[in-house]
Amino acid sequence: MPWLVNLLGGTAVSTIATALNQAYSAKLAADTDEKRIAADTLIAALKTQQATQQAMLAHWWTALPMVLIGLSTAIYYFKVTVWDSCFGLGSTPVIHGAVGEWMGIVVTSTFGVGTAGLAGIIASRFGGK
Repeated sequence: MPWLVNLLGGTAVSTIATALNQAYSAKLAADTDEKRIAADTLIAALKTQQATQQAMLAHWWTALPMVLIGLSTAIYYFKVTVWDSCFGLGSTPVIHGAVGEWMGIVVTSTFGVGTAGLAGIIASRFGGK
């Protein structure tokens, strides 16, 4: 079980660590107080998300729901993209309503740095505020 948690959760932790590294670099390169404050805000948000991810992966009983939801979402995406679209071997009905939104939220919060953190990283790379 730990290898599966590391496989699925390691990506999120390393993504957050990379984003933290970029945020610290942006803070060091900031030439105005406004940019330093924005970098500090992003760093605080990323540290909070990193602590949450590490707490979720600390024990098998806290990691299991993330693994099960992640696997079920991955199976659904595989079915839709590979089985249905690439091979043309079936059709999967669209998930309507709140469940589709929940899947997007779960995938983003589990495997990504979140839209606010990602927007900050993208803005800092292109010289935005």
